[in-house]
Amino acid sequence: MERKPNVAAHHEQDITINRNQAENRAMWLALIFEELEKEVGAEKTEAILRRAIFRHGKVRAAAKKAMHGPIETPEKLSVGFASNLGQRTFEMDHIRYDEKDMKVDFHYCALVNAWDKLGCSDERIALLCDIAMDGDRGFADELGFDLELNGTLANGCDACNLCFHKK
Repeated sequence: MERKPNVAAHHEQDITINRNQAENRAMWLALIFEELEKEVGAEKTEAILRRAIFRHGKVRAAAKKAMHGPIETPEKLSVGFASNLGQRTFEMDHIRYDEKDMKVDFHYCALVNAWDKLGCSDERIALLCDIAMDGDRGFADELGFDLELNGTLANGCDACNLCFHKK
């Protein structure tokens, strides 16, 4: 699927600063992937990065649990899921939840923007996006949820649609 343009609707200074930070981290991921790939091959590189980023998600979730206590419901997961700045940075729709699921849509991705700036192919962008999402998968797993992606900007969808299902 051909990717749609990843165009931000909002450009306030605090959002721009936050996006620049996210782009910087995304560039690290792409460049580390490239260098590791030369040394150990794409398959090993992908596996190593996925494990590390998944672990990072678990660390983030442990910090959330330490701050907010057990996260037993989608409603509790939604509390502080993303700061106001985070929501504006990724142009998230309101976060919705019911007794089993929490859903959120992202309409802009600073990571995809960074990979575009580096000249990554659509295929590489989709791969890097999925690897980066392992952080969110680790986050979900540590909190007792599964993460389902129902489309991503990197794969040509209008939004990244994340659904956290309570295990």
